[in-house]
Amino acid sequence: MPFFVLSLLVQVACVVHIMRTGRERFWIYVVVLLPMAGTAAYLVAEVLPGMIGARTSQKMIQNAGRAINPTRDLRRCEQALDMADTISNRQQLAEQYMIHGRPADAEQLYARSLVGMHADDPTLLLGLAQARHEQGNFDGALECFDHMAGGLESLSPEATLFYARCLEGARRTTDAISVYERIADAYSGEEARCRYAMLLYGQGRVAESMALFQEILKRADRAKRGYRQDQKAWIDIARQAMAAAR
Repeated sequence: MPFFVLSLLVQVACVVHIMRTGRERFWIYVVVLLPMAGTAAYLVAEVLPGMIGARTSQKMIQNAGRAINPTRDLRRCEQALDMADTISNRQQLAEQYMIHGRPADAEQLYARSLVGMHADDPTLLLGLAQARHEQGNFDGALECFDHMAGGLESLSPEATLFYARCLEGARRTTDAISVYERIADAYSGEEARCRYAMLLYGQGRVAESMALFQEILKRADRAKRGYRQDQKAWIDIARQAMAAAR
């Protein structure tokens, strides 16, 4: 069978698949107008995920789909909310708004959801705090922590680190230092320790900050390569700070 005919048959099959499965009509134009590249993109982004069960492969394909059609998940969440205005759908759309750099829109959705039995929901309040933080409203972000069920003691290390960043942004330096000190060793990774060191340095507590930067470098030397790669940004900051102090 000539290659042109085979390519045309695959194109037609993709268009039929798009229409039968209710995929976004955007894909029809991609497949028709870009016969080779468009067909390949559709197969990678929409067809293969349902055929491959391996978690790593699934993630790779999903990432490829986002690169080809970056607003797909956003539009899907918007459509879901149009169909059913639920707390879950609001939260998922708010998360997409944050990914796409729309914290003001995310804030509105989180605020609408914090009512009744969900008024002190930690996940929603943390989302609202993050949306406000992205807009530079650090005091507003801190207000969210005051209403969380379970209080500050129930926060995960990641949420505690974020709380310290909000305190720092609101210029409550003493409180921020106290929280950073508490979380530095409990946090998995070097971000908390590095932010703590930078804040101390900014307050003129140079010796203490250098000790923390030195600890980051010692931990990096003992760590496996994967950890060093994952924490590279914070390790580089520590290395530059130590070099500048010499």
